[in-house]
Amino acid sequence: MYHYFGVLGGYIGVDIFFVISGYLISLQIMTALGKQSFSLIEFYAKRIRRILPALAVVICSCLLFAWFFLFPTDFVLLGKHSAAGILNISNLVLWSESGYFDTASSRKPFLHFWSLGIEEQFYLVWPLLLILFFKIRRHLLACLVILTATSFMLNIIATFSDRSFAFYMPFTRFWELSSGGILAYFVVQRTAQTNKGTLRTQRFWSDDHKLLPIIGFGLITLATAVLNHQSAFPGYWALLPVAGTCLLIAPATAHPKALKFLCTKPALFIGRISFSLYLWHWPILLLSQSADLKSRAAKFIALAACFVLAWLTYRYIEQPFRAIKITKTNAKKFIWLGALVTIAIAVVGALITTRSIKRSWDETLISKTYDVPIIGCGVFADLGRSFNPELFDRCDKIIYPENATVMMLGDSHSQALYQGLKPFLDAQHINLIAYPVLECTPLSLNDKRPRCVDYNKWIYGQIQTIKPVLVILFAHHLFRAKDPYFGESLDYPGHLWKKAGELKAQGVKNVWIIGDIPNWQESLPHAMNFNFLRHDQAVPQRTYTYVVKESLDMDTRMRSKDNKTGVKYISLKDALCNEQGCMTNVGSHFPEDLMVMDYGHLTKNGATYISERVLGENITSLLKKANTPENE
Repeated sequence: MYHYFGVLGGYIGVDIFFVISGYLISLQIMTALGKQSFSLIEFYAKRIRRILPALAVVICSCLLFAWFFLFPTDFVLLGKHSAAGILNISNLVLWSESGYFDTASSRKPFLHFWSLGIEEQFYLVWPLLLILFFKIRRHLLACLVILTATSFMLNIIATFSDRSFAFYMPFTRFWELSSGGILAYFVVQRTAQTNKGTLRTQRFWSDDHKLLPIIGFGLITLATAVLNHQSAFPGYWALLPVAGTCLLIAPATAHPKALKFLCTKPALFIGRISFSLYLWHWPILLLSQSADLKSRAAKFIALAACFVLAWLTYRYIEQPFRAIKITKTNAKKFIWLGALVTIAIAVVGALITTRSIKRSWDETLISKTYDVPIIGCGVFADLGRSFNPELFDRCDKIIYPENATVMMLGDSHSQALYQGLKPFLDAQHINLIAYPVLECTPLSLNDKRPRCVDYNKWIYGQIQTIKPVLVILFAHHLFRAKDPYFGESLDYPGHLWKKAGELKAQGVKNVWIIGDIPNWQESLPHAMNFNFLRHDQAVPQRTYTYVVKESLDMDTRMRSKDNKTGVKYISLKDALCNEQGCMTNVGSHFPEDLMVMDYGHLTKNGATYISERVLGENITSLLKKANTPENE
């Protein structure tokens, strides 16, 4: 629902999965421990038998497809995530990659393996903990509750300090799996009492409580409906799917008529193939899109292909391996064989990642990733960040005290422009001060992120203190106009023009708004590879292929605002685009000479071009005029 149909709250499927997984595994372990028949070696061997065969088939199939169809940078990234996936550390690798300039999730076919990584890490330690807890069986429930509560509290703290950390770390997610473990404890106790004939008046699990699963299903439905990307998740919100799943599966003998559809043949069929369906669904969607199959019909074809592949994997991989009985004799063999397969795939992934395995056609494509330089200063102000204006110190220095000062405000796009504008102004002994606040609406005091407001208030104070001759406003206007945290009453273009006019009224002599850089679908390197280089065509100087039309339309919206305040608007669309298309590069050395390194962040050479060819003459003439006697 989340990946294929855009149901934003659909991501709680992972949380439902965690509870069910924790429940089933704990039920098996506790039952075996109660009978004193539990074997740790056999448990791990069964986990390998259950998970590794299908996982290995999916990873190897995707690597084979990638060998022929993926571009170099995507192929290298897939190699890295293949190694992480087979080693069950995808969640840790993805957390290490998370950040503003991280590769988009649409370029990571194994992104969904983060949840499998957490599950496997849980499987690694959970039986050891249950063995320990069973030694003090009288306090078993208390141990489970304390462990679950501790993990839940860590989840709450981390969600409000570093949401990415809370999302990917195992100890902030274990409470969801151990909640299933607590439910398993009560089921084991109920079974034991029933076998002893002592369960006479306790009717909690009986038909008298058929409302419980209905309430649970309602909580899951509610979570799916109300949660979205803005929700502080996992945090407290994760209680909805976790509690809902526990209530849904708790009364195992009660089947309310309202939920009978969960027992129909189609539902049971999906249940049987669910693991393989989980493994295939995201890679198939992304790999089909990498072949430029992005229509609605193509998405339904990909979904149908997922079901076919999932059934084939279930029928010819999962079932045959699960039919092999694990015994004390062959358990160690399974573990050794599993280790060898894991190491082999991890080594192949590592060789691809380090480019030790190369393809002959890689040299014809833009294969080198653009190394993001230290592009000036910038602060992150998203939820959970602290206020620290000292991060601007390196870009907050007046080097030429007798000369004019230019101040540039915005987000990461202005941070990228800094790397070209700074050297250009230094050559003319003009000061440049830059205060890019990443992810925030420029100059907004109503942004829904408190840190954004703090930084913008501080920036207003700096403007009054420094009194720059020129203030430049440059940001990713297209995204800022869609930002869910935008809190102004005016639309974004209206807000920016209003604030620019207020700066003029407050004494800033010159205020410029620089229009959006033409954006590219996926990324400019990908667009050039996909549409030209792979067809043995040279990178064109200009093209409209893969240009995001919305970014060009944004230029029209920005300049259409009635401007009676003397604020100057500079259109990058006019500067970079004509009837042949928008500029892709400033030279023939790639990727350094591409205009942007991704969808719209300027490369150093691109920033230099904009600074010298587009802004340079304007700045020079403006400052000459400002320094004439009548303007002093």
